[in-house]
Amino acid sequence: MRFFLFLFLFIFGCVPEYEKVDGIPPQSQVYAEESRPKSDGKEVNVLTGIAIAITDGDTFTLKDSEGEEHRIRLGEIDAPEKSQEFGKESKNILGNMILDKQVTVYWLKKDRFDWKTTDHKTKNGRIIGGVFFENESVNRKLVEMGAAWHYTDFSKDQTIKAAQEYARENKFGLWANDNPTPPWKWRKK
Repeated sequence: MRFFLFLFLFIFGCVPEYEKVDGIPPQSQVYAEESRPKSDGKEVNVLTGIAIAITDGDTFTLKDSEGEEHRIRLGEIDAPEKSQEFGKESKNILGNMILDKQVTVYWLKKDRFDWKTTDHKTKNGRIIGGVFFENESVNRKLVEMGAAWHYTDFSKDQTIKAAQEYARENKFGLWANDNPTPPWKWRKK
């Protein structure tokens, strides 16, 4: 039902415009109710804090109200690596969206990777989750702007899928290149 409402609004031009970010064309007009992670009966963890450092286009450091740092990996998407084409742009877009701003992360698990805090302490496990700024999905917005791919090996989210199709059709961001290499293939090389 929501899809048909979106389609109607999109066809008849009833969806508001969005401003450009870093020269990237306006985000797609994917209008879907923001979905929190589906828990499948598991308890969803919620973490709120300030984004204090951007690692790349899909990873950042969050400081919570207790002063503890957490490495956050945006789930369901994959951004170009820093040394990959459009990697620096993707990192800058994420930074413009959330750096020094309060965000909320909904998450179920951590990965196995070690990382260093700003004071050089080693911690284990990045939180993988859905990041929201002002009640909007940062994960989906990055894909809409062509700053990341929908990571279909780990996501079946139809709003992210639609956002990628829109970005590709309109050649936003990384889709300006006729044949961009997904990061998961680039890493294998």
